[in-house]
Amino acid sequence: ELVALEGIILDITGHKWAEEQLKSYGEQLENLVEERTKALKTSEKKLEAIFNTAAVGILVTSLKDSKIFQMNDKFCEIVGYSEKELREMKVVDFTHPDDIDSDNLLIQQIFSGDIDHFTKEKRYIKKDGSIIWGKVRVTLIKDDDGNPLYSVAALDDITIHKLIEDELEEQRVFLSEIINGTSAIICGIAPNSATTFLNPAGEKVTGYSSSELLGKNWWHTFYPGKEYEQVEKLFAAFEKGDVKDYEMTLINKYDERKIISWNSINRLNKKGEIIEVIGFGHDITEKKKIEEKVKDEILQRRQAEEQLKELVKDLNKSNKELEEFAYVVSHDLKAPLRGISSLADWLYEDYNEKLDEQGKEYINKLLTRTSRMHNFIDGILKYSRIGRIEPALKEIDSGKIIEEVIHSIDIPKNIYLTTKGSFPKLVYDKILLSQVFQNLISNAIKYMDKSKGKIVVMCEGQKNVWKFCVKDNGMGIEERHFERIFKIFQSLKPRSEINSTGIGLSLIKKIVESNGGKVWVKSKLSKGSSFYFTILKSSGQIEHKPYDKILILDDNKQFVEIAEEILKMKDINVFKAYNGRGAYKILEENIGAIDLVLFDVSIEGEDAIERFKKIKNIQPQIEIVICTGAGKNETVEKLLKLGAKAVLNKPFRINEFNQIIQSFG
Repeated sequence: ELVALEGIILDITGHKWAEEQLKSYGEQLENLVEERTKALKTSEKKLEAIFNTAAVGILVTSLKDSKIFQMNDKFCEIVGYSEKELREMKVVDFTHPDDIDSDNLLIQQIFSGDIDHFTKEKRYIKKDGSIIWGKVRVTLIKDDDGNPLYSVAALDDITIHKLIEDELEEQRVFLSEIINGTSAIICGIAPNSATTFLNPAGEKVTGYSSSELLGKNWWHTFYPGKEYEQVEKLFAAFEKGDVKDYEMTLINKYDERKIISWNSINRLNKKGEIIEVIGFGHDITEKKKIEEKVKDEILQRRQAEEQLKELVKDLNKSNKELEEFAYVVSHDLKAPLRGISSLADWLYEDYNEKLDEQGKEYINKLLTRTSRMHNFIDGILKYSRIGRIEPALKEIDSGKIIEEVIHSIDIPKNIYLTTKGSFPKLVYDKILLSQVFQNLISNAIKYMDKSKGKIVVMCEGQKNVWKFCVKDNGMGIEERHFERIFKIFQSLKPRSEINSTGIGLSLIKKIVESNGGKVWVKSKLSKGSSFYFTILKSSGQIEHKPYDKILILDDNKQFVEIAEEILKMKDINVFKAYNGRGAYKILEENIGAIDLVLFDVSIEGEDAIERFKKIKNIQPQIEIVICTGAGKNETVEKLLKLGAKAVLNKPFRINEFNQIIQSFG
């Protein structure tokens, strides 16, 4: 039988509690590990998302063999290679050859511990062969002990940025070349009046170098003393905006006064405040002197024209009085001659039977001399009228005039008178031309000494003239008398031997020369004479104004005013335009009405060739004269090839201007 139980009781309460605690801690640790694992996975996903969606290309490279083992989509996009292709490549494989050495130098510095990252701009060669610019930041990644693991490169494609930079640099160089190469003064002035820059043209005019003026007060330097009043007026103009064609007298380093025509633009900040004034100036000192000279010439010309008008008025009055006097004298002289002639006729008729031979001879001499005196008075009257009476110009047939003259003359039977060749139509005074032929043919008949005389009238067309000739086989003239016979009251034979007034050839000379022609004789004694005279082909034009309407297209207002004054004195209607747009409007409103354009080549902001073509498109038949101060340059040559009529160099002289206008009228 069980007599007793013996047992050992151990208190395991603490042990149980420890087990429970350990279990609890285990569960908490598992939960924590699980949470941390989830967080790490989330973080990895976030990092992966950031890596793959970054705006820059990211590349991870092994330091051991320089192989690429990780890259994002952006990097693939930038260089044009796929992920698979890049994993088989090294960075050097798509780096521009000229950038490899500088890359290696930086990488060596990283390996040596001198730097742990670097940033540089370099070129890459894409898969398609094109070159791009990139800005890359390379960072070295190390382990906890500081040992290098791999490198991470962040690449930003800056190709467009580089192109913009290059374009801006080209523009900067281009603008610099313009500023330094132009003949215009270009300067910069700060709000405190300090000079910020001055181009070479400005240095030449002012006498100062840009470095000398830098920072100096522009106004005090060039407008000392009373000259500063100009500056105060300019400031008032500045407040209204940019300055246009503002003239100021500048005192340069050598105390020379230079008249400058200024234009300006204001550089403003975002608040609309002026931060710099850029001035563009042209030295017009010499131009002003020429303009003053031209104004003086115009004034003198006006005064001379007024004096000429008075002289013409007085001359017309004198001519009228002289004409009246000539007719009165002619009448008063002819009246007694008619009486003497009538009385001699009566004596001869009534007392013919009672007169002896000597008496009859005296009466015949009286009749001959009164007739000669009558002809002499008529000749003097005709001679006095030439040059005083305005010729009645009209188109005539010179051949018909010669026929009429031949039919009006009593030709002796022993003389054969004929014409040779054709004769032109021309514009001339019919009566005057008839007088020329009548005198020449009558003289040929009068001085014919051959039993078989021959007279030929002919005409030859030459470059600028018609040359007429009256040729005979008469007595001829000694060469020493060639000039004398054309003088008034000169005759080679005594008037007792031949009925001559000595006025005929001098009358011919005056008629021909007053109409722009020439007259001369070729002759040999006893072999005959050839009398020549010319009529200008252009003299057959009835006088007219060169143009009725002229358009002046020029942005220089002073040139326009001077040209306008000169043209108005010629009774020419003037249209004015200061730019192409204004000219086009005038031409479109006056189609076919404007005859000529005075065309300024250099209008700021306009292409001369395009402006010329536009004008020709509007009015194809219009004539254009080029106005330029630069002589015959490439643009002028092109305009002449396009149909410009002539070149007028500025500044011009009035006579040159008149010749241009007249020559194309």
